[in-house]
Amino acid sequence: LERWLDLDLSAKAAAGELSRAHCRDALVDRLSDLLDLKRNLVLTGEAGVGKTALVHELAARAHEGRGPTCFEGKRVLQLSLARGASTLKKPKQVGSAFRQLLKDLVDRDDLVLFLSDFDRVYRHDLESQLQAFCYAFRGRILGEGKPGTVRTILEWFPRLGRKFTTIPVEEPTGERVSSILAAWAEAQ
Repeated sequence: LERWLDLDLSAKAAAGELSRAHCRDALVDRLSDLLDLKRNLVLTGEAGVGKTALVHELAARAHEGRGPTCFEGKRVLQLSLARGASTLKKPKQVGSAFRQLLKDLVDRDDLVLFLSDFDRVYRHDLESQLQAFCYAFRGRILGEGKPGTVRTILEWFPRLGRKFTTIPVEEPTGERVSSILAAWAEAQ
């Protein structure tokens, strides 16, 4: 697990060290509702639109006792395929190392998993492994990635697509950016 672990979001939330998603309450509430309906989510959008901040907001709210009920008593972990792959000596080892990670996690009902680079599943040809894992894992899985790559993954692996709800995260308008920056400055 340590090879793939980017952040323990629960620990960061407890320490007050997570970035927050300012001025996104309606979207955060929608994500919470979907998670509580037993859906896995993959947030799509270009870099910098706030996908990671939304997941961090969910973890922070869960720590505060006002997040998704499916997060209660769970440890929220941010995993990175890039981080895991970079620790291996040969690129061909990614598949077997990822398979071992999933085997180690499949029975863990105390976890919520966030794949911060879901679209890398495609690069490393891990779609079928993730698909099998999704059908066995009882916890929630969140992911984020580029819209085109995520769409391709979920179209080519329709059983995997049935396990995820795709949520597009749009770039904020100029007015919303001003509101976000004002809320961020106030929180500092």
